[in-house]
Amino acid sequence: MSVGFCALVSFVCALIGTEVIRRFALARGITDRPAAHKSHRAPTPLLGGVAVASAAVAAVVLTGSARDTATLAILAAGVVLSVLGLVDDLYPLGPGFRLIVEGCVAAGIVQAGVVAPVTGAGWLDAALTVVWLVLITNAMNLLDNTDGILAVVSLVTGVAVALAGGGVIALAAAGAALGFLCHNRPPARIFLGDSGSLFLGIVLAASAVRVSSALPIGAAPVAYLLLAMLPATADTLIVIVSRRRAKRSVLLGGVDHLAHRLRRAGLSPWGTVLAFGVGCGGASGLGWLVAEGALGGVWALSGGVVAVSVLVVGAQRVRCYDGAGVTAPMQGQPRDAVAVAVGAGREG
Repeated sequence: MSVGFCALVSFVCALIGTEVIRRFALARGITDRPAAHKSHRAPTPLLGGVAVASAAVAAVVLTGSARDTATLAILAAGVVLSVLGLVDDLYPLGPGFRLIVEGCVAAGIVQAGVVAPVTGAGWLDAALTVVWLVLITNAMNLLDNTDGILAVVSLVTGVAVALAGGGVIALAAAGAALGFLCHNRPPARIFLGDSGSLFLGIVLAASAVRVSSALPIGAAPVAYLLLAMLPATADTLIVIVSRRRAKRSVLLGGVDHLAHRLRRAGLSPWGTVLAFGVGCGGASGLGWLVAEGALGGVWALSGGVVAVSVLVVGAQRVRCYDGAGVTAPMQGQPRDAVAVAVGAGREG
């Protein structure tokens, strides 16, 4: 069956499955409640990630699209991290345990032959790939901080990576993201939770590595990976830099991500989603040119670094903290809801 049909099946399963899981979560009281480090103001059902992961996996399995070791390894990795995320959604886990599981899953993907040829030294490239997979998976997890953002980024990235040769699982993830976006668009009726963000993170990151593995050793693979995952990379760096500048713990959640800053700068919720979609599309398009050999790796890498640097520096101009390093309120958020948060959550 065609990969297009696989994507269609994934979309339909996610569209229907998300509504089913939303009603289940509401009935059981499984919701993400408002807090100082979160931007939503009403309890919202979690578990949307269960529908997304189930839809993507079901589409690949039902259409018989998993025909090679790499696809099976990425699919299995997605399932494991989705389960890990589900457990974390229901019974919060420590970061150490999560990192250990994520590292083992990434190592399994590398063992299946999905490695970015950065240096030409097999063991070093394998280690760098494991580190990159873990970092991007968590960066995608952090990107799930505003209605519709991770869904639209996953949709655009999944399509672009699939077109560049990343495999059917990337397109299945894109289809599931689109189905979920119909429920997660502003104002969101349901959230992904860690079960969905970790699934999309590892699947898309590994699929991007799969594309990079066909490129010549050197700058091209690095440039492609940076461009393919630029929104998540830039957002994570923005948060790290801004929290360190404010003498605030990097692990302390807050409404200080790129999406929050765009909202503070005057964009509407839909305008913010559109901005991420356009930006992701532009970066992914350049990545596709690198994958096709139409754009040199050194030039693309230089451009990607400049783009990320501009975003990180420019984002610092948008005020997010008061003089004590506490997250300043967003438009429409009551002043007394703004305080130093304990722990991280959806808006971490």
